[in-house]
Amino acid sequence: MDMLVDVVVLAIAAGVVPGLVTVTLLLERSSGGVASAAGWVAGMLGVRLVQGLVFGLLVPTEPQITDTARPTVVASGFLVLSVLLFATAAWKAMTGRDAPTDGPSARWMTRLAGVGPGRAALFGALVILLGARQWVCTLGAIGAIGSGARGPVVGIVAFVLFTLLATALPLSIVVIAVVAPDRSQALLDRMGAWMRTHDDTIVIVLGVVFGTLCGLKALQDFGLL
Repeated sequence: MDMLVDVVVLAIAAGVVPGLVTVTLLLERSSGGVASAAGWVAGMLGVRLVQGLVFGLLVPTEPQITDTARPTVVASGFLVLSVLLFATAAWKAMTGRDAPTDGPSARWMTRLAGVGPGRAALFGALVILLGARQWVCTLGAIGAIGSGARGPVVGIVAFVLFTLLATALPLSIVVIAVVAPDRSQALLDRMGAWMRTHDDTIVIVLGVVFGTLCGLKALQDFGLL
């Protein structure tokens, strides 16, 4: 249960980046359409799965402890993530811009306007590879799974769950656009307009809330609370 909680928290922290949703909506409305949006999401999913395969092989999926304390690597991951989330919120509050290490920048979004599925997939992969928050969340999830999963099958299922949850918002947009292409346009347009209007508030609130949550979990895992 502790492992599942860690995986879900880390997946949400990795996935609630407004820029990822904004880019998905932008691509879905671009000349490339749903295909470009799907490529973008596939790039993110593919890199996460490769990370899980490569780094998961380095972390044995066997319990490393017998009490309720977490391994130091997982607690450290939550602590670093807490700092990153608070820094993101503070940067947004002071400058009105997204933090350099948190999601796609405005320049990237401009370049994505007319790209095809292949280049969109490349950009999706690069966003995960270059994002500090994404690395911390992914490695933290791998560490939590390695210390809490009882066997490789459970470990694989847990990491696939992390990958799907971390990409749930962009993936949902693509699924909605594919399943109901006509009726989805108005909904997605309203979603995009709402996110553009409330982007600052979303980033700040999520940064503070999840920064606090991750910080408290880190302190608990270190035995300080």
